[in-house]
Amino acid sequence: MQKLLAIVVLVAGLVGVAVARADDRPDSKTQPVVDGCNRSQLALLAEGGVGLTDVAHPTVFPSWVYVDGDNTPKTLEGTVKGAHTAGTDLFGVHKTYDANFDVTPDPGFESLLSTRNAEEDPPQVHTEYESGLLPLWAWPSPGDHVRETGSFIWDCGHWQGASRKYSNSDYLPTDPLATIGQEEIGGEAAEIHPIQELATWRRQPSLTGAGAGAASQLDVFLSNQGGKAKAVMECALSSPTHATAAAARIAAGQGCSQLQKIAGKDYTYVLKAPEPKPAADSVLRVRSIPRTSKHAPADVVTRVVGDRVQVTVPFHDVPEAKDLQEFGATVLAYWSSPTAPAAPTRLFKVTVDGLQVFNNLDGDIGQNGSNPSVDAPGEWNMFLDVAGQWTSVHKAVPQLAKVPNAKPNGVALDVSKLAPTYVAVPDTASSDLRLFVDARECDLPGYTDCPANELDFGQFPGRAELVRPVSSLAGTTTTIALHPPVCPSDSGCPEENSKPSQCPVGCWQMDFTVEDITPAPGRAGAVPVAVAIVGDGTSAGTWVNGVLGGLLPTWRDPVTRYGPDQDEEHAVIEQAVRAAQRSSPR
Repeated sequence: MQKLLAIVVLVAGLVGVAVARADDRPDSKTQPVVDGCNRSQLALLAEGGVGLTDVAHPTVFPSWVYVDGDNTPKTLEGTVKGAHTAGTDLFGVHKTYDANFDVTPDPGFESLLSTRNAEEDPPQVHTEYESGLLPLWAWPSPGDHVRETGSFIWDCGHWQGASRKYSNSDYLPTDPLATIGQEEIGGEAAEIHPIQELATWRRQPSLTGAGAGAASQLDVFLSNQGGKAKAVMECALSSPTHATAAAARIAAGQGCSQLQKIAGKDYTYVLKAPEPKPAADSVLRVRSIPRTSKHAPADVVTRVVGDRVQVTVPFHDVPEAKDLQEFGATVLAYWSSPTAPAAPTRLFKVTVDGLQVFNNLDGDIGQNGSNPSVDAPGEWNMFLDVAGQWTSVHKAVPQLAKVPNAKPNGVALDVSKLAPTYVAVPDTASSDLRLFVDARECDLPGYTDCPANELDFGQFPGRAELVRPVSSLAGTTTTIALHPPVCPSDSGCPEENSKPSQCPVGCWQMDFTVEDITPAPGRAGAVPVAVAIVGDGTSAGTWVNGVLGGLLPTWRDPVTRYGPDQDEEHAVIEQAVRAAQRSSPR
């Protein structure tokens, strides 16, 4: 850490070079430097080291800056393509790892696509929020429709192109070789980060109205907590022409606030009823479930208009709070008819039967022998998403905080305290049940959601996803042994996969039982069909009762689309951490 703090003295007086900005949409190659990004990985690492002290300060090397120096919140609506936690983040400017949601914008919201965002496949806006500030019930899943309001910013840590000719040339402020065209500049991506309003219309609800069929579901979460990212943006030293320049605010005594304003306005949403309407005499019912309220309204206000529910969070007359202010609620809309039966629904019980680790990614790869800050047990976080219901696995499996050495045969962890998940989904040809497991290994200091305080770059256990049609699960008891996909080689292996040199069969395996528990006349005592699924969730790596999944007509590929910037981030942080370790005194 002394090395990291010393870097500040080296780089604190250096400033970025202003260049021209694009006129049509935010130009990722030129505008971020105008707005305050300085394009130095070494300086960003130094700023992370200073951030560990929790001393509010203006910075010449911010991790994020407002697009066009404008701190007015912006709103995005669109469809979630990927939802997962960050595999790695810059320490010192986070308290907890970010939750990442990549969103394809609806028509009318494409102006939030920077030139780099627009080049991605599909074009998408990256949205992030510290996972410790966002309750799990509010996390969206792929396919959900969302409205997100928050800070519209440049992520200053990602400007490089696909490859670099000169190693470490991105350490110097303004990345001069890239500036003169000797290195490729891809340009920073624009993000909504942090989020202050997150409304999620669930693609496939996991709850029903009491005594009714499937319900349309809306989850709403509002928070004035911006986290350390908000303070970084507020303290960033931007162009002197920007009204949000930090120097003027600090001189006026305003400091670097982490708060974002949510009071003083109403929030309105429209929730459509499930389709089709069962019968002419069907009545649309509404059920609201309060989740949280601190200096906020007690509940939503709802009004049925035809086949829609108008939902209002009445915040207009609520005063702004200087401490925690937040609101959360779930709203369900469903049909009720005295003559027509409810739309058919399948009920499933999803149980985690086992969790095995094959490489703890600390002692098993010898990190503790080469780095005195690392101890032998691995420190893992793990999250599970079952049909839109997220669970923090590591809170129920405390052994994940200190995963013992697992080689050569693996180690089984106790999952007995992990409660089953109950899922209700429409019994239609298009319905499916999705399992997603997100694992990371923690080796960076300063994170309250990880048990480690080590100075090393975390390895990647990998993520896994399996999507099964409801029709293939109906009337069955299905056992699933799911592990992350393994890359063909270590070179270019993305963080959602396992490296073959470390984990030739995946770094972990989670075992599930999915039981169809749908009540039905005459079904009592019936023996369910047994189905066994083994693999990594992909068509070429998964077997269903011994048949390769991709050969089956019922096969469905994973739906998650990962944003391309995540692999950049872990590559540059690893490069900088390794350099700091080599130059630190032993």
